[in-house]
Amino acid sequence: PDGSVGPMSTAALGKADPSHLIKAFSDGRRSFYRALAQFPRYGHGWLSRVDTIEQAALKMAAVA
Repeated sequence: PDGSVGPMSTAALGKADPSHLIKAFSDGRRSFYRALAQFPRYGHGWLSRVDTIEQAALKMAAVA
């Protein structure tokens, strides 16, 4: 709403469930990669990285 990461964005993030945001962002990345023409060639690696990053982020969110 503020056109960048500003006070409105920060306030909305403060009210959101971190694990839900992490999962939604990761799902968005997976959808983006699946839509790319090179997905059949590189998709396994891309999705593997998304999974690794998602798991690490969920662990960090659980500690915070």
